[in-house]
Amino acid sequence: MKRLTSVFLAGVAALAFSHSASAGLVVSTADGSTGFGFGNVNRHLTIQETGPGQDSVESGCVGIGAGGGFVVGSAACLDDESGVFQPNGVVNTGGDEPPPLTEGLKYGTPTIGSLDINNAGEINIIFDATEPGGGPITVEDLTLKFYDEDGALLLAIDGDAEFAVTFAGNGVADYIFVIDEEQQAEVNDTIFSLANFGDIFMALEATLSGADGGPESFVIVKGTGTAPVPEPATLGLLGLGIASIGFARRRKA
Repeated sequence: MKRLTSVFLAGVAALAFSHSASAGLVVSTADGSTGFGFGNVNRHLTIQETGPGQDSVESGCVGIGAGGGFVVGSAACLDDESGVFQPNGVVNTGGDEPPPLTEGLKYGTPTIGSLDINNAGEINIIFDATEPGGGPITVEDLTLKFYDEDGALLLAIDGDAEFAVTFAGNGVADYIFVIDEEQQAEVNDTIFSLANFGDIFMALEATLSGADGGPESFVIVKGTGTAPVPEPATLGLLGLGIASIGFARRRKA
């Protein structure tokens, strides 16, 4: 029975998501925001493929330009991965950012200080997929960039994840990306060691595949450091598994 339980729980984890072990941004099932829903919260990146010739791949970028100005669209994407620490090999192209292309509800580049974040471990990126029926989607790349006040890129880290299930509805917190322990050290040494780290801007860019709905949104928040809790979809699968284990036990008896 212990073996059956272990196999099932491993299967639940695999069904919920899988991610690259080498990526700096990884998926956490710990929802530090406790029931977080987007609601009227401004997003920091919104992506949706529209128009003819859709191929279920969408990409979007936000950044800080020369002189410290806000930039959204292809011009905000990194040209290559030379500024990314331990890159995953994906270069985002942008172009699927729905209007209005202004800083506000759909886009933003918050400063670290504005979110009261004090170290890399507190950075949480909430992902909201809006897929029909809570269908699957793959984050081919999610890149978090750090800019100084003049628009110079100081550091970037990235990650990727494949989700077998999402949660239907716009404004629902599906999953949370956090920075893994190895890259937390790099971010802390490069960014949070600065005397003015609170003035550093954060910006996102991403590419997703298997996107058949939308919009997909990301927002950066401060994590609260609460204990890991399974996401609702995982809890549902867990309940189904527990019922199956009970049924198997009764049959054995």
